[in-house]
Amino acid sequence: MDIDEMRKKMSALYDVKDWWPSESPFEVIVGAILTQQTTWETVTKVLDSMRRKGLLDLRTLATSDGELESTVRPTGFYNQKANRLRSIARYLIENHDGDVRSFLDRDLAILRKDLLSIKGIGEETADTIILFAAGKPSFVAASYVARVLTRTGALEQTSYGEVKRFVESRLPCTVQDYREFYALCVQHCKTVCLSRPRCEACALSGGCPSSSK
Repeated sequence: MDIDEMRKKMSALYDVKDWWPSESPFEVIVGAILTQQTTWETVTKVLDSMRRKGLLDLRTLATSDGELESTVRPTGFYNQKANRLRSIARYLIENHDGDVRSFLDRDLAILRKDLLSIKGIGEETADTIILFAAGKPSFVAASYVARVLTRTGALEQTSYGEVKRFVESRLPCTVQDYREFYALCVQHCKTVCLSRPRCEACALSGGCPSSSK
């Protein structure tokens, strides 16, 4: 089954138009860090709490103390995430005078390289920030995407780079196309293509080798 067919079938089931709602690009950056190893529902609650406490202000975040750890604790790995949030806030202040938009508006390759140079920012988080905060076409090859592609037999390799190259070579290079396919895969894996898949309820099962196992 090719990507176009997968996309068409999943689009008939899921509405992903407002997939990553946020009040500002910086909130997307914060959310991209917090969402690692947790649910978006938990992240939303923590973002609301950070907003109430003023912790979504860049300079406040950069100098925050233990209050940040206690606030992000529900997302798990809270010490690591708090340190990553401080790191990126300090990076933006020290290198871009706190101007998030000017940081995000730069060339995609340069932006990705700089994001990956920040301690705690890996490829998936960097691409999430680029795609959803900067609005530039860099596909997020998350594990959910790899799951859909490998289970349907579209791809055998599951490394981040292989999945990213595979999708980017087959979808139009636009922010909208990348966002939509990523969101469709995530939604499909959260509802049907679980770790123990519900193949009997899957719209992709007709062309999916996993459904016959």
